[in-house]
Amino acid sequence: MHLTTIDFAVIAIYFALAIGTASLFIKRAKRSMLDYFVSHRSMPWWLAGTAMVATTFSADTPLAVTEMVVKNGVAGNWLWWSMLFSGMLTVFFFARLWRRAEVVTDVELTELRYAGKPAAFLRAFRAAYLGLIVNIIIMGWVNLGMSKVLSGTLGISKWYALIVALLITFSYTVLAGYWGITATHGLQYCFEMGGAIILAIVSWRAVGGGDVLYRKLGDTHPAGAPAGTIFGHASDVLAFWPSGSGVWVLPAITLAALVGVNWWASWYPGAEPGGGGYVVQNISATRNEREGRAAALFFNVAHYAIRSWPWVITALCSLVLYGGAVVANDPGVNYVRMMVDLLPSGLRGLMLASFAAAYSSTIATQMNWGSSYLINDLYRRFMVRNASERHYVFASRMAVVLTLVLSIFVTLFMNEISHAWQFLMMLGAGTGLVYILRWYWWRINAWSEVSDLSPCHRHDEGRRLRLEFDSDDGDHHGRVADRHVRHEAGVRRNSRVVLPPSTTRGQRLGAICRENRDSRAGRRDDTQPDRLDPRRDSRVLDHVRYGRVAFRRTQELDHVRHTARCVRDWFVCSDAPRKGS
Repeated sequence: MHLTTIDFAVIAIYFALAIGTASLFIKRAKRSMLDYFVSHRSMPWWLAGTAMVATTFSADTPLAVTEMVVKNGVAGNWLWWSMLFSGMLTVFFFARLWRRAEVVTDVELTELRYAGKPAAFLRAFRAAYLGLIVNIIIMGWVNLGMSKVLSGTLGISKWYALIVALLITFSYTVLAGYWGITATHGLQYCFEMGGAIILAIVSWRAVGGGDVLYRKLGDTHPAGAPAGTIFGHASDVLAFWPSGSGVWVLPAITLAALVGVNWWASWYPGAEPGGGGYVVQNISATRNEREGRAAALFFNVAHYAIRSWPWVITALCSLVLYGGAVVANDPGVNYVRMMVDLLPSGLRGLMLASFAAAYSSTIATQMNWGSSYLINDLYRRFMVRNASERHYVFASRMAVVLTLVLSIFVTLFMNEISHAWQFLMMLGAGTGLVYILRWYWWRINAWSEVSDLSPCHRHDEGRRLRLEFDSDDGDHHGRVADRHVRHEAGVRRNSRVVLPPSTTRGQRLGAICRENRDSRAGRRDDTQPDRLDPRRDSRVLDHVRYGRVAFRRTQELDHVRHTARCVRDWFVCSDAPRKGS
């Protein structure tokens, strides 16, 4: 791609605007860790929602969507469209609860929901897992997508161009904190959508319009299919749901798994069942619960219903112009080739600026989001507990540097973006249900999540579920309720509150919270996390914090025992050796 002075001017204007916007918030980022990671919970809903959309609009996303369309037609996008259901679940059930919890990261909820050393272990484990594995994988495929764009358009070494883009993004990310990041997201989203729409319009005109597209689309070759295979008919390629019987069609069983199971059973960034990741970070950064829900709704509408269609149009046009994939083992390159072949001078610079904006918006958020786990849930919680806010801000910036270095290393081992997507889905497979049930079912505990995250140890850890029951005497329900109310409140397990069975649930919980406060005033219990203080104990009385029907105890003993058997069968492998077998 040949760039003129106008193209370089457009790119320079974008970077100047981005760096200038972010620099306005450097002073705010210095004040505290709360400012650095969640903008001191003062962000308007529209900016938080835009930040989420801009984050998911990365340099690799158009290439990945193009790859799906070139392989399986429009219906191939159900690989990620299926996550819409989990996103709407967050909007209507969990967004307000996340904002009410007032956490910095979603991992912090584990010690609010559970208690004792298992909760502390789970928080540390998930923080390291998300901050050092999941986040690095995401940054790796974003780097890969940007390197492909730059090498395919500018014809220069992809690593040279990638390092330049990384350093520019890093310069304002490490200094401006999340206020600076989200402020630039609004600017970046305008460049991102503007470039995608312009390329779609130019591609449509290059093909000759809808009639020509529909007439020629069926004769093109689906990527990955045997030589000589064609789509067959344009209606099959354009179908919203998979249709036809060709080898390229998305299998019905795959679609059924995606639509019926994957969205609630799997954890995936931006579409976590029960909420999580940078979605929770943006919800926590809003002013109140209502704005948190509005931000989540805006994100899902823009993410699934609006943003992807310019990419789909460009991918379909590339099939007609090139007859199939430009590079057989990497169909996503079609998108880059359309930029190089069709865009005139001036629009090329705008398109490269839009890719730079898409890349910067995602990488900036991932740097900040990943470092929030390392600092809030590992460093501050377990290593250095009583340092100043300036110390934690400095440590946060060092964590950003660490994630940057690791992401470059991981990028070396990646080849196809969609494979990285599928690998991350595999890592999160089977974990989603626990993240939903923990808001509503008091039987879910810390070991439930540990077992879910460690399938190879599911048999051993599943036995740690607390399914033991006392004898069927008159005050059974009262003693069981006392034990689990203490568990919900996050108080000491050896609490000696004795209340009659007729005491209401609220009275039990209030008495235990008062005892916990009094005991903490006299001596510290090693099993009690440092994050709890008397000012927050009273908030546990609000059951809606963990769901509208949070932690309802079973009313009849037979039903309790039946539930116990179901949980045991669910979390313990069915083929595991059983006692007495």
